[in-house]
Amino acid sequence: MKRSKLWSEVDKILWKDWDPIGINESAPIDEYRGYVPSILNLLIQDANVSEITKLLYQHANTNMGLSTDLSDHIETAQKLKNLIL
Repeated sequence: MKRSKLWSEVDKILWKDWDPIGINESAPIDEYRGYVPSILNLLIQDANVSEITKLLYQHANTNMGLSTDLSDHIETAQKLKNLIL
C-alpha cells in the first residue's frame, strides 16, 4: 500500500474505531491526526500488535490525559496491523 493511502487508512481507523475521547460525532475529523505519524512509523517498521497497542495506550493516557486500560486498544491495534498484512 502506498504511504499516502496508508496514512489515510490509519487516520480513518483512529477516528472511526479508536476515538478514546468519544468525540467523533461532535469534533473535527482531524482530532486524532497528530497521532498518525507515530503509528505509521510503527507499521512501516512491521511492529507487532502489542507494540501498536502500547503506543495507542500511551497516546490516550499520557498525551490525552485519559485513564484507559491497555486492553482498550487491542482491537484498534489489530485493525491497524491488518493494514499491512
